[in-house]
Amino acid sequence: YDGSRFMNKLFNGSEFAGTVQFKPLAAFNDKYGNLKIGASIDTGNADGSFNVFNANALYQYKRFYFDFEYTNANGYTRGKVNSDKFNGFYTTLGYNITDKLKILGRYDYLRNQTSGKNSMEYSAGLTYNLKPGLDILANYVLVDSDYEKSLQQKIYLGTRFNLGEFAKEKI
Repeated sequence: YDGSRFMNKLFNGSEFAGTVQFKPLAAFNDKYGNLKIGASIDTGNADGSFNVFNANALYQYKRFYFDFEYTNANGYTRGKVNSDKFNGFYTTLGYNITDKLKILGRYDYLRNQTSGKNSMEYSAGLTYNLKPGLDILANYVLVDSDYEKSLQQKIYLGTRFNLGEFAKEKI
């Protein structure tokens, strides 16, 4: 398709984005869990060329959850083309303690190959489901980044809601 990101300039060059996903355990009807493995590419030439490659895996078994994603970017677009080269990954582990309470841990790593700077984030969080489509969240994040002078700590509290779930309920 046309690489005119954010309507900055029409007919700004070509772009291709594609994704493929496999479910190697699909024939076993969740006996060994649910595994999805995939890859994607976003490549183009819009005021400069860029290539973003991605590989990912998602596994769920009973109350356990695992997610992993690796990305390598040789330039990218975010309003305009940036020629910086990045690579990084994240992994998330989760466990449903009860039907309503979930605990999660996450590690993020990003390396700017152009500048040589790294950024790492360690996260731990809880999600509590109040009712279908309505969750409350608490998350602690520790950031160790070459972009900051010292370790950064953050605490996030929030809610998440899905209007589609509310529409299913009878009022």
